[in-house]
Amino acid sequence: MARETSKTKHRNRSKPNVRGELSREVILDAAERHFGEFGYRGSSTAAIAAEAGISDPGLLHHFGSKDGLLMALLNRRYSRDGEKLRAGLRLDAGQLADMLEDIVVENQAQRGEVKLTMVLLAEAISTHHPAHEYFQMRYVLARTIMERHVRNLDRNGAEIAPRSSALASVLLAVLDGLQLQWLLDPQFDMHSAIKVFADLVVAAASAPVSEDRPDSPLPDSATSP
Repeated sequence: MARETSKTKHRNRSKPNVRGELSREVILDAAERHFGEFGYRGSSTAAIAAEAGISDPGLLHHFGSKDGLLMALLNRRYSRDGEKLRAGLRLDAGQLADMLEDIVVENQAQRGEVKLTMVLLAEAISTHHPAHEYFQMRYVLARTIMERHVRNLDRNGAEIAPRSSALASVLLAVLDGLQLQWLLDPQFDMHSAIKVFADLVVAAASAPVSEDRPDSPLPDSATSP
């Protein structure tokens, strides 16, 4: 038998394990369907492995544990968050509106992933859920990116900056709320809804604030005893 040289060994080690990567993706696709339909608590690695066509020990070989499988699935789902939210760009009002529409259009083509997100998000409200801290940190990151975009809208004197944190949270809440309505009713047109909302954001950012605007949101007569 020919002896394997060190050069051959190095070449074999550096060759990508295509079969292993394909197996991981098949398992993740099966986990997406199970977690999205039954939640994390209601799913078993045995059932996911069976759908993926491997053994339960084979699944654990790839991901280590059920929690490891969940984290791998979430990382796959959110690996493009920075890109989708245009993290490295300075957006004007029109570009921010376009970004919101782009997110909705992309999500409409990924119903399974959106369903997975909303089911796991609801479960993860519990502090005992393995994805609780993951979603906490994801929202912190998403709000930070959105707040940066909102602050950039203040260049026309619309005085948005003092409320940028709240508005960033509202933007995320609108996206999540539209997705939830769409999952409950596939006929719901969340694209039209986000366009209406985006137009409101553009209009608010484009309207200069009056110099005689009172500090209080209510007129003096409404605050008088």
